[in-house]
Formats: sequence, structure tokens, C-alpha cells
Amino acid sequence: EGEYVVINDVKTLPEDFEISEIKLLAGKPFSLEKTNKVITKIKLKLMNKGYKDAKVSYQLKKGILILKVVPGKKYEVESFS
Repeated sequence: EGEYVVINDVKTLPEDFEISEIKLLAGKPFSLEKTNKVITKIKLKLMNKGYKDAKVSYQLKKGILILKVVPGKKYEVESFS
């Protein structure tokens, strides 16, 4: 277990990526469990848009939680058989 850290701000890279759950982390103590839940929701959101290989990582620097989102290649279904 690490030191007690309150998340003062949450940022995403790229900055234009938005998901409402990100805001729920700000102002609260850092929780790996809650952070992982948000990461899972981001991956599901991207998967629903066709990015099945999306990668999301986090970094905590001086009370700022940075979520790095790498969507990867977009897949499209051309037909069902």
C-alpha cells in the first residue's frame, strides 16, 4: 500500500477523449479499484466503437491522475454469415 493521495485533477491523453466517469475520480483519495473500473469502462466504450485492441494506462503525478488512451486500429464488420 502506498501513501495517501487525493486526486486533485484527472486528465486524459489525448485531451479530447471524454467519459463522464472520469470526473467522479477528482477530489477523492486515489483508489486503484476505482481507477481500474474507469479504465474498463473506457475500453468498453472504445470496443463498442470498433476499437477492440484499445489500451489505457494511468499515471499519478502530484495529485493529478493522467489516463493515456490509445484506441489502436478500428475494425468494422462488413457482413454477418
